[in-house]
Amino acid sequence: MEKIGSNNRNYWRNLVTRMTLVLVTVTIIVLFLPRSEGSMYHYDVGKPWVYSDMIAKFDFPVFKTQEALKSEQDSVRKSFVPYYYKADYVGERNIKKFISDFKDGIPELPGYKEKVLDCLRGFYAQGIISQREYSSLMKDTAQNIRIVSGKQASQVRAKDFLSPMQAYEMLVGMDTIAAIKASLQKCNLNAYIEAKPKKYQGYKLRGEAYYALRKYDLAVADFQKAVDIKADNDKFATGTKVISAVVLGADRQDQYQNPELG
Repeated sequence: MEKIGSNNRNYWRNLVTRMTLVLVTVTIIVLFLPRSEGSMYHYDVGKPWVYSDMIAKFDFPVFKTQEALKSEQDSVRKSFVPYYYKADYVGERNIKKFISDFKDGIPELPGYKEKVLDCLRGFYAQGIISQREYSSLMKDTAQNIRIVSGKQASQVRAKDFLSPMQAYEMLVGMDTIAAIKASLQKCNLNAYIEAKPKKYQGYKLRGEAYYALRKYDLAVADFQKAVDIKADNDKFATGTKVISAVVLGADRQDQYQNPELG
């Protein structure tokens, strides 16, 4: 009887030991198993993502083939519509310069001064784009551009504008008589055909656009750059500083009315 009791005790001891070993082993395995954190998502490849934006906690590169990159770049270029600001004062400045340079008329061509003036006014009213940009836009004859005026932008066809070379050829070719064309070419008329404002005028123009968009800090920065470049012109510098002061006043008024903007 004692032997049977001893065997029973050994049996139960071995059973408990084995069960304990199994439980410990399972616990260790479970502890070291990889676990996912966060929500589980159900999605199908090729179908739209139906959850909120998912942002990785780390950066990782996304490598694309040259063919894929070129395809994406071509797609962006095809749908991209560039914006242009219309600098009316460029035409006004060049027309005034022409009138001053030829105040007594065009030599050898009496009566042609007004004809040239009408052409110049027509060119600037139509719009002149720099030669490089015009060539780029003309690669796609259906290309459109947007002209910004204040807070509005209107879409127009790029081919409706002129390049400086086109304008000059039209100007000297207004008369088919060879002698008249030769006399017009001597006048260096291309000096009065300009597509871009001077650098300081460009900053002033962009500052005015920022002001219209109520981006006052950017507007003031551009006005200051314009003044720094053209500091030798007292009239321009003073006028630009006055506009800058008006912008600062508008900024303070906006912050007074909308404290969260301050």
